[in-house]
Amino acid sequence: MRKRVLAILMALVALCAFSVAEEIAEDWVKKGDELYENGYGEEAVKAYDKATELNPNNMAAWLAKGTALSCLERHDESLDAYMRATEIDPKSDQAWGAMAYELLLMKRYNQSIEAYERVIQIDPKNARAWEEKGEALEELGAHESALSAFEEALRIYEDDIQNSTDTFFNNTFAWSGKGDILKKMGRREEAIEAYDKAIESAPNPRLAIVDLISKGDLLKAMGRSEEAILAYDEVLQMDPDNAYVLKSKELALKALGSGSEADTKSTNVIDLMVDDRDKPVEELATRLLETEQTYTGNYEFDTVQLLAGEIPKDMPMDFPIPENARIVGSIVRDQKRISIVLDVNQTPEQVFDFYKEQMAAGDRGVKYSVEYDKIIVCRGKKNPALTISAYPVEDGTTDVRLDVHTDPKYLPCRKTEDMESSLKPLQKYEVPSDALVKFYEQYSSVGGDFVGTSDLLKSSMSSLSLVGHTGDQLKSANWTKQDEGNDGSSAWSTWVVQDEDALTWNALLWAVELPGTPNERFLGVQAKLQSDGNVSTQTDLNDSGIVATRQSYNNSENTEVGNESSIEELAIRLMEPLDPGVLQEVQLFVGQLPDNMPIDLPIPDYARIIGSMIQGRKSINIVLDAHLTPEQVLDFYRESMAAGNWSEIEQRRGFAFNEIKLVMCQNSNDPPLTIRAYPVESSPTDVRLNIETDPEYSPCKACREIEDNWLKPLPRLLAPSDSKEFNQGSGTSRSDLVSTSITMETSMNSSVLVAHYGNQFKAANWTKQAEGDSASFAWSTWTLQDEDALTWRAFLWAVDLPGTANERFVGVQAKLLND
Repeated sequence: MRKRVLAILMALVALCAFSVAEEIAEDWVKKGDELYENGYGEEAVKAYDKATELNPNNMAAWLAKGTALSCLERHDESLDAYMRATEIDPKSDQAWGAMAYELLLMKRYNQSIEAYERVIQIDPKNARAWEEKGEALEELGAHESALSAFEEALRIYEDDIQNSTDTFFNNTFAWSGKGDILKKMGRREEAIEAYDKAIESAPNPRLAIVDLISKGDLLKAMGRSEEAILAYDEVLQMDPDNAYVLKSKELALKALGSGSEADTKSTNVIDLMVDDRDKPVEELATRLLETEQTYTGNYEFDTVQLLAGEIPKDMPMDFPIPENARIVGSIVRDQKRISIVLDVNQTPEQVFDFYKEQMAAGDRGVKYSVEYDKIIVCRGKKNPALTISAYPVEDGTTDVRLDVHTDPKYLPCRKTEDMESSLKPLQKYEVPSDALVKFYEQYSSVGGDFVGTSDLLKSSMSSLSLVGHTGDQLKSANWTKQDEGNDGSSAWSTWVVQDEDALTWNALLWAVELPGTPNERFLGVQAKLQSDGNVSTQTDLNDSGIVATRQSYNNSENTEVGNESSIEELAIRLMEPLDPGVLQEVQLFVGQLPDNMPIDLPIPDYARIIGSMIQGRKSINIVLDAHLTPEQVLDFYRESMAAGNWSEIEQRRGFAFNEIKLVMCQNSNDPPLTIRAYPVESSPTDVRLNIETDPEYSPCKACREIEDNWLKPLPRLLAPSDSKEFNQGSGTSRSDLVSTSITMETSMNSSVLVAHYGNQFKAANWTKQAEGDSASFAWSTWTLQDEDALTWRAFLWAVDLPGTANERFVGVQAKLLND
């Protein structure tokens, strides 16, 4: 009896102790809330930590801690706090919603959408979840799905308008989001109606400023300048010094012909400096234009061909030109992409209607998609696409750009904005029932010729069994197995399928048992579109029209380039930054630098200044020929700029190409200087200098150190010298895990490639633990103790893309080990 009484008393004491701890925890939550509301974020986090120490299951404390950490921009820690809240109550729409929004802020859009779907599953009437899911879908380019999400949010707000204290505020943003999506889809009138609804529903007029600007910009782009000015005036009444709106109003006034003398000197006027005719403008234009595509690791420049006043003779597809249109000229890049510039005496809408009608005539297979200022015309997924962009100009004409891309890696007709179809012809596969998915990632190339997905999971299944389990799902989706193999710790199989568009895909499925960990597996599948010869991949234009290339300047002093003025105009038009509805300023300075440079810039002795360019008054680009090696060029600028207290900043971690590049900063608020130097066979070193005067994009900002080092503790991983990048892939970063990937072409096989990157891990003080390889992929694992004495394990792998000779998919994932 005494024992029973004693047990009851002990239980009561424990219960009382828990109640006391819970009450004290609640007090710490309240104290944290007070600190947070008064702007003491760091102190608030410490208070919430006290609360969670006393009661680890206090969900309110974890949610409040997540909010405070997010405000401090400690997003990884914030996400961890929200994840803990979802573990405490998996049915809490508040916890899932907070985590979804944090993922949205971190630009991890796929994961954000999955979290919002959990919210909607718990509460289908959660309008905010629908609205923010629409934002994530918009960022991924899934316009139709995003529009549906915004419309569902608005329907919920309308049905339940009396029960939400902040309905009008949220309603404003739902209408605003709908307007943005409609604008991108080219449904301009509907977009303006949505912006009007957002402006009308804003509880505070200042909350409507963004929508008033969006409405004004769209009206200006449609040629309705008077209405645009009214929208801009509403903004200026609330924010009279808004530089962007002042400039936009100035452009609208010019379009009406009512600009002052100052208006005519606006930044939209194109200025061409050609004082030194001995240095031809076409050389400067060609050198600037040849860098528009990404440089490859072996410093091959794009082949650029300028055709003034005409289009290539042998076009890869037939398309009409509007009547009385003026052909400014065209450019061919690397024999794979053709861009044509026209002046047309029609509105942008009339231009779009002309091409929709003409391209569809007699061909029922033509499909087109609309994106704000352009339409994309497709005749099946195997053929080149025609992209038509149209921009209104102040003189009443429309600037029309026709773009034909024949490279099968970048055909826009293969793109999909349907989230459920983003992995086609793959799908999101079901993992074994006993598996715990610790990390999920999917990736695809720009044009849809390569897709893949991978999972880090914990499972009792061996690698061979995992490959068999996933292979059964491939088989049920009509894939046919070609080959398979295993070596005990890893297994693989290859597959082939023909999809609904009669395109053939090859896939590699693989799994690796991670050494030193109980039951951890890495499972991946990559699918690559097989080149079948039916896609036009090259257009021979070497005998067409007037051509200006680098070779013509190196080999001939008297190259015939046709009409000088038309070359100048074509060059400027091609280099205009095309913001939606606005053609920004382009200034070319042949053989010289701009007069008023924002920094003191030294030039190496005996260097030849090819010229310079200002784009939109924010970016200055300079081209030089220097009689130094690329490394000597960088050393020259290191030494010269150091005298003015300039310093070199650390370049981003993760996969990178062997670009000879230097970024220097003086102060956090000053323009940065970027120096690139490229060896050119039998020629001086090609030097490119860039000065970025827009502080928003400056790598010198103090907060950029966090952004650029988001892949810590991974080192900077330089590609082989012969490599060419296809796709930078995806990346993920959180407090306990980072990952990144890249697709490339290289003569190195997977085994040699893993060794190449492994040497760089070793140089960064990582220690190799294990390695392995098979016929189609290779891997190695590494460990590191970082500066905080935390131990990380990295898994590095390379996969030969199926059906290709030299294409590889390379990835690395680093995970923080538990103490």
